[in-house]
Amino acid sequence: MNKEIYIALCNHLSRQCPELNYIDWDTGQLNVAGERPPIDYPACLIDVNYPVCRDLTDREQLVTANIILKLVFRPSGETGNLTPCHIREKGLECFEVIETVHNAIQGCELGGIVSAISRLNAQKSVRKDRLQIYAITYNTTFQEIIPNS
Repeated sequence: MNKEIYIALCNHLSRQCPELNYIDWDTGQLNVAGERPPIDYPACLIDVNYPVCRDLTDREQLVTANIILKLVFRPSGETGNLTPCHIREKGLECFEVIETVHNAIQGCELGGIVSAISRLNAQKSVRKDRLQIYAITYNTTFQEIIPNS
């Protein structure tokens, strides 16, 4: 996998999304059984997959990459229709963070490393410990050239 893409994503998100308190490679931080995950909220866990790679030459490929951003939030207040507005606003702050991250990533080329990044889908899940996770998958392409040895 491409370290340059990961570092560029971290740097870009750090600059554009100061409300994120933790940005890291997704190494299973949320899978720690029986204890609080070792992250600070809101968090962004990054993964990059290459679902399609097409040879252009014997030393060059066009790579289609999926960038998965897991935005992780602790519940921060009630959100029901009968909840006072100031409390509901606090409970819905996660949507502002999600929007900020999306606005920072959609169309970004990470300084020319990749083609314009485009959102494919977004899915929400809630865990038993009530952590809310928004997994947003983006798509991009880049050309990978293997240097001659």
